[in-house]
Amino acid sequence: MKEPSLEEIRASEKEYHRQYYKQHGLFEQGTWMKKPASRIINALGRIRKGEDVRLLDLGCGIGRNSIPAARQFQEQGCEVTCVDFLDEAITQLMEYAGEYGVEQEIKPVKKAIEEYTPEEAYFDGIIAVSSIEHVPDENTFWNLIDKLQKGTAEGGVHAFLMNTGIHETDAETNEELPAKMEVNFDTEDIIQKLARRYEGWTVHKLESEAQSFSTYREDRKVLINSNMLLLEAVKERA
Repeated sequence: MKEPSLEEIRASEKEYHRQYYKQHGLFEQGTWMKKPASRIINALGRIRKGEDVRLLDLGCGIGRNSIPAARQFQEQGCEVTCVDFLDEAITQLMEYAGEYGVEQEIKPVKKAIEEYTPEEAYFDGIIAVSSIEHVPDENTFWNLIDKLQKGTAEGGVHAFLMNTGIHETDAETNEELPAKMEVNFDTEDIIQKLARRYEGWTVHKLESEAQSFSTYREDRKVLINSNMLLLEAVKERA
């Protein structure tokens, strides 16, 4: 069973999202974009800053979480930096930002997640949903975590959802397939490593739950079983 290359995985991801954003609108019922990720949006309530809140959404897509976040903090003033590597995502993000009245709060950045480096102690909240595992390798992942921690202000929040322990099978034949994920972490191992990396922070949640869903790889229906890991942590004073 040949393992897919990084180029193949990223090409597949890009094509999937291009087609999905073309076929479905933001907050469309019956899609995974029908509403924001409540665990992520709720975690932003832990931000202690009273005004001019700075947020970062990594792998923002067309605004599923960044637009609700911008609306949540709009009255007290906010800036939401939205990072995605798809032109189509950034274009639609700004269209929806205008539709929902937060175009002044949204700051788009077209860039791969691992290529983005935040200014030191800049962000009051950093969110990522099924995105930070999409980096070239494990070393790049930990370098990213280090950059995000340095880029977080005191009292700032990290709220991440990421897929781990991924298994893919053909939905019709039950044939096991190579997981098309850049970094497929073992769930227990990554939980232990994140716990160590976030020592000195207040970790409110570091847990996972099993999930199962289907998708398409080209014309092949694929069943994906994985664990969805949630990290919710607050940076305390050094």
